[in-house]
Amino acid sequence: MHVAVCIVGYRNAQDIVRCVTALVGSTHSDFEVAICENGGGAAFAALAGAIPDRLSAGQPVRKLCAPGNPGFAAGINRCMAETPHADAWWLLNPDTVPSATALEAMCTHLVQGGFGAVGCTVYYPDRTVESRGGRWRPWLARAVSLEHSKVLDAPVDVPAVQATLNYLNGASMLVGRSFLAAAGPM
Repeated sequence: MHVAVCIVGYRNAQDIVRCVTALVGSTHSDFEVAICENGGGAAFAALAGAIPDRLSAGQPVRKLCAPGNPGFAAGINRCMAETPHADAWWLLNPDTVPSATALEAMCTHLVQGGFGAVGCTVYYPDRTVESRGGRWRPWLARAVSLEHSKVLDAPVDVPAVQATLNYLNGASMLVGRSFLAAAGPM
């Protein structure tokens, strides 16, 4: 499965460098990277100077400069439009540091689970869970992150999490062609 990793930045080249550096160790190597800088020409120049055109394992990196600041959704859409041949798109926040096995696990889950989109566990540096997705609580008029503050290495009841969640964490989600065809771009 060929994946396009889509990252939108706003004057945060250092965050993106950490994120892209972590991608080098990915156990799923069939990917490319598209980064859309929304912070203007100077920010794009800083990004372009800090990120290579190819990762050490050969994956191409596209660096795109958005006109003005069209926002996160427009930046993601631009990254997706630049990578139309991908089988799936990994929407990844620039301040994430993905684990080496994250993309492989998400690709496997997307294909074997028959899903159009999948998420993953997002966790803090102290290895506590930020979110395993979330649930909208209409009676509270707020979203609740599933398993927030749990220890990352604690056992997870995956079917229970899947049955409870009604949205994926936007910091890291993999969307397939079927999802894009059904929902359209952001």
